[in-house]
Amino acid sequence: MKTVLTYTARDSILQEWKEALQNEYEIIVCQDEDTCLSALEQHPKSTLLLHNNSMKSDIAKFLKTIHYQFQHANILLLSDVPKYQEGIAMLRMGVKGYGNSYLNRAHLTHAMDVVSDGNIWLYPQFLDVLIKETYQPHNEKKEDPRLSLLSKREMEVAEYVAQGLNNNEIAERAQITIRTVKAHITSIFEKLHITDRLSLALILR
Repeated sequence: MKTVLTYTARDSILQEWKEALQNEYEIIVCQDEDTCLSALEQHPKSTLLLHNNSMKSDIAKFLKTIHYQFQHANILLLSDVPKYQEGIAMLRMGVKGYGNSYLNRAHLTHAMDVVSDGNIWLYPQFLDVLIKETYQPHNEKKEDPRLSLLSKREMEVAEYVAQGLNNNEIAERAQITIRTVKAHITSIFEKLHITDRLSLALILR
């Protein structure tokens, strides 16, 4: 069972985290930033689940300390009002996941699974904006050789994903069902050995 170190000053949020994660994770509750650092000494490869609005010290300084002392620790940072620029800054400081403090249990579990495996997780709206900012028209980029593995239809779907379209929008554009869109995306991820839409957008960049 993987270990997650949690820190929030709000009992309601902590209770939600516990109920969402207790079946899959060993949960260690930290009282403040110093407690988190002490716990990391005992569990250096654990994942941190942090409530940004509960932080007592400078978040940038705290993340820098973690990155320097515990390079294998993964961090999921949740904020009451997630902001795009803040999210970009947090990613640059080594955070693996960024989203809303009040994620429902299913989304929180998924986010933790992704982040604990060392991958990037972002809340959907943030991801859509980031993908759109990284996307360039096909004729302005060199094609990644891995894309030759995709069928014509998969390549069409991949281009739509890279433009920041959601599954409903892709289904409408490609005139296929949402179920078929999901199947194509799963196949694309498997062929390209990636796990998220941002990675696909970067390949198509």
